[in-house]
Amino acid sequence: MNFTINGKEYTLKFGMAFLNELDEKYKMKMDGGIEFSMGMKFALPYLKAGNITALHNVLCAALKPKGVHPQAVEEELERIAEEDAEKDTDRIGELFEEVLEAMGKQPLLRKEFSQLEAAEKQAAKN
Repeated sequence: MNFTINGKEYTLKFGMAFLNELDEKYKMKMDGGIEFSMGMKFALPYLKAGNITALHNVLCAALKPKGVHPQAVEEELERIAEEDAEKDTDRIGELFEEVLEAMGKQPLLRKEFSQLEAAEKQAAKN
């Protein structure tokens, strides 16, 4: 998947560097100060819920190896959101779908996606 910032197209990379970056962003603290990295376990449900901060975090993690600054990603997301409001479009919604689809095709992420889908099915049954 590609993402364009200021007219320049970047290919998103959902590999080990991506996973490590998300693990740094999403941590859970337990009693006693123990921290667990929960990158994909937190990012996926947030993305599916349409959380714009999660979209920003995922895009930044996927673009970090390309040297893209988080501020540039933030500005592009704000530009898209403003354009959506002006033109009554939903490019942000489409971007969520595109990112989730691209992530779901990545070999390193498939297990997380299948676990989330199983949890969603179980929750729907209850």
